[in-house]
Amino acid sequence: MIKTSNLLKRSACALAVSGAIAISAPTYANDTFNGTVKGVVSNAQQQVLENATVILKHKTKGVTRTITTNEDGSYTLRKLPVGEYIMTIEKNGYEQIIEQDLLVTVGGSVVFNNTMYSVGTDMETIEITGSSIARVNMESSTGGIVVTKAELERLPVETGFEAIALLTPGVVSNGEFGASSIGGSSSAENAYYLNGINITNIKTGIGSIGLPWEGVAQTEVMTGGIDPKFGGALGGIVNAVSKSGSNEWEFEA
Repeated sequence: MIKTSNLLKRSACALAVSGAIAISAPTYANDTFNGTVKGVVSNAQQQVLENATVILKHKTKGVTRTITTNEDGSYTLRKLPVGEYIMTIEKNGYEQIIEQDLLVTVGGSVVFNNTMYSVGTDMETIEITGSSIARVNMESSTGGIVVTKAELERLPVETGFEAIALLTPGVVSNGEFGASSIGGSSSAENAYYLNGINITNIKTGIGSIGLPWEGVAQTEVMTGGIDPKFGGALGGIVNAVSKSGSNEWEFEA
C-alpha cells in the first residue's frame, strides 16, 4: 500500500522536474524557417492534368524534391529550404515547362500555376505561355515583409534585426531600449526567432541575442495576424533563417 505522504512527494518531484524542463527547453516555431511551393497544372483547354511530374532543384544545395499532381491537378511541396530553385514540370504528350529562377522565402508560400501544351501536332499554332507566379499569399492574414541578404546589400541601411525591422511599415525605433516597437506594441512584447528557435534576449526580453549577421540568409518581419505557432506574441515577430552549406566553393580575402 502506497502511503499518501510518499505519493505527494513523488507528485511534487515530477511537477518540479517537468517545470524545469519546460523552462530550460528552447521555444520552437515548427517549420517557420522553410518555404512552400504549390499550384495547379492544366492544359490549353483549361482541364486539370493529373499525374504531371513536378521537380524542384535547389540551385546551390542540389536538393531535389519531386511530386506528382493530384486528381484536381494541384500539387504542394512543403518544408523547402529557402533560396532559388529550378522547377521542371513534365507529362507524356505535353511540352516540358522549365522555370529557372523560382525564389522560395522564409515562411512564405509561392503559388505557381501552369498551362501545358500538347506536342506532336503538324498544324501551325500560336501559343501563349500560361505560367503565373503569385508572390502574395492570399491564404494568410499575416502582414509583414521578407528581406533577403541580396536585397539588404543593395539597401543603404545597417545590418541587424532592428535595422531590417525598421524597413517594415508600422515599425518605429525605440531609442530608450534599443529595440523596435512593432504595430504599436512594447519593445518587450516582440519575439525573435532563428531557424525556428526563440533567440529573444532571456534576461530582458527586449531584442535578440547577439549573432554574426553575415550568417543570416533571409529575415521575415511579421507585424500583425501572427500565427499561433509563434507562442501568441503580443507584438511583432522577427523570423530569420541562417545560411547553410552548398555545392559551390566560395572564399573571401
